[in-house]
Amino acid sequence: MGKSGKYLVFILFGFILLTGCGKSAGSYYKDGMEAFQNRDYEQAQECFSEALKKNKEKAEYYISYGLALLQNEDYEEALKQLKKAILGKENQIVLENNKAAYRGIGIVYYKMQEYEKAVEAFASALEIDELASVDKDIMLYLSECLEALGKYGEAVSYYQKILALEKSASRYAKLAYLEKMNGEDEKALEDYDKAISMEKENYDLYFQKYYLLKEQGKEKEAQKVLERASSIKAETDGQKYAQAKLYYFLGKTKTAQEGLKEALEKGYAEAGFYLGQIEQSAGKIENAVKYYVDYIESGKKIVSAAVYNQLGLCYMELENDIYARDTFSIGLAMNDADMTKELKFNRIIAWEHLGNYKKASKMAKKYLLEYPEDEKMQEELNFMKTRLAE
Repeated sequence: MGKSGKYLVFILFGFILLTGCGKSAGSYYKDGMEAFQNRDYEQAQECFSEALKKNKEKAEYYISYGLALLQNEDYEEALKQLKKAILGKENQIVLENNKAAYRGIGIVYYKMQEYEKAVEAFASALEIDELASVDKDIMLYLSECLEALGKYGEAVSYYQKILALEKSASRYAKLAYLEKMNGEDEKALEDYDKAISMEKENYDLYFQKYYLLKEQGKEKEAQKVLERASSIKAETDGQKYAQAKLYYFLGKTKTAQEGLKEALEKGYAEAGFYLGQIEQSAGKIENAVKYYVDYIESGKKIVSAAVYNQLGLCYMELENDIYARDTFSIGLAMNDADMTKELKFNRIIAWEHLGNYKKASKMAKKYLLEYPEDEKMQEELNFMKTRLAE
């Protein structure tokens, strides 16, 4: 090859390097989708970004890029990209992309805990008839947002629509919980029964119905639910742990304690919560604190704020009211609707014990606006007024 031929090869090779080996937007997008499916979200984000540099006209590129950014927790940029995908046209492809974009925007706001904005985005997605396959997923997110906002009636409505698409024990149990929170106790009991009829070996469904009956003051009926559950043959480790909880609820403390300790050794961190309650009831407060703290620090997801309430009460027993106050506050930050009232009450008492009657009385007045029927708090407020008058 002549000298000029060598230069030509060199120039062409350099050109290929500069143009990224001639890789197309579609190739980058395909690589991005593969990376996304493999949960390599950083690689997916990079590929989608490259695809958009080559072609800024594809709505699906913006949607995929936005979802990769979402997975990488770059929420502001994710919103920016997803919003670019929304167009004003009415053809099927555009409508499908619009729906996917609104869904993505809703999830971003959901992750940011901006629930009102999330509801608005999810509602916009549901207004589009196309891509009906994602409607159930959207409604699940939507109901969670409404629940977080305390709009239980609306959450119930969406959950009923979800059940029309998919009937399962877990779905009926969730609907029952939302109905309970909406003050529809009888409907909730009916739906717990539907859930139990579908999964007769599921202890948790019996426990949920038991809690509701206890809240209603129906002690005998609640006891019967536990007796029904006691006929379940516990075979798996999970069932054995649930059985130990059942013994705890039935008041068979010694048997429960043995089963709970075994469950704790097998990795069921929540067993520590019940062991803590057993120790707390026996007046062994320091032992209870250890169980509660170990559970909190276990790294396992804590669904109920009850452990923070019990730990706070233990700290008050030990006259460590600063720890108690702060622990109740942590519990309240979980936004557990079942525990909110009790945690607010106990935090006020902690402030009172600390001698800050001005702060405690201010919080008590606010509390009574939410729960005017609470005579005990009214008594506490009257006591605080006498202290402030001194």
